[in-house]
Amino acid sequence: MPTTLPTYALACDPELGTAAAIKRGDSLAQVAEASTDEFVLVEEGAILLYALNNTGERFYLSIIGAGYVFTPQSMALALRSRDRISSEAICDVRLKRISRAQWESACRTHPRLYNWVIGQESQQLQIVQLHLAQHVQRSSLDRTRFALCSYAQGIGLAQPCGGKSIKVSRAELASWIGVSSDRMCRLVRELHATGEVTISGRSINVSYGLMASLFPHRA
Repeated sequence: MPTTLPTYALACDPELGTAAAIKRGDSLAQVAEASTDEFVLVEEGAILLYALNNTGERFYLSIIGAGYVFTPQSMALALRSRDRISSEAICDVRLKRISRAQWESACRTHPRLYNWVIGQESQQLQIVQLHLAQHVQRSSLDRTRFALCSYAQGIGLAQPCGGKSIKVSRAELASWIGVSSDRMCRLVRELHATGEVTISGRSINVSYGLMASLFPHRA
């Protein structure tokens, strides 16, 4: 688990919150409702956010990694079926559900916690809105760049060069972007040729330069 203010303030107190979990392939809807007043900390694992287009095909929005806190507002966004937005665990995910009273108590104990979490939420909302607005106009290569970068930002392992390493199959990437596996292999090789990523077996190292070009405030 990454050492961030939310994990330090919320995960380290065994008396705080209620443990929950979702299996790979399951939705956040398994453990929460859009009308919830709870805050939900992702303690371990990662969650894919996606949307459905007019033909029923799903496309990638973002990845939420360990250390992220869903507020009642962001949880409602992740479960907004009327807007065809949904979620799926890309591995087994461990969560902590925190009542509003417990959240307010934690914020009094850790004064920076509220602003930290709201900042996280604002960044994710910008990512989701950007991808919703530009999905149709973006090329498959640009969508691949976006997916790799937000995956790396969410759950990538930091590398000495400043980039981040992720392990993801080409088939999995292809399903997010909406292209064939063969096409995805060609797209990743194209990014490798330009130095934006490097390939080592199943691992893809996403360069600092690529992350900084898409998410300058987070790289």
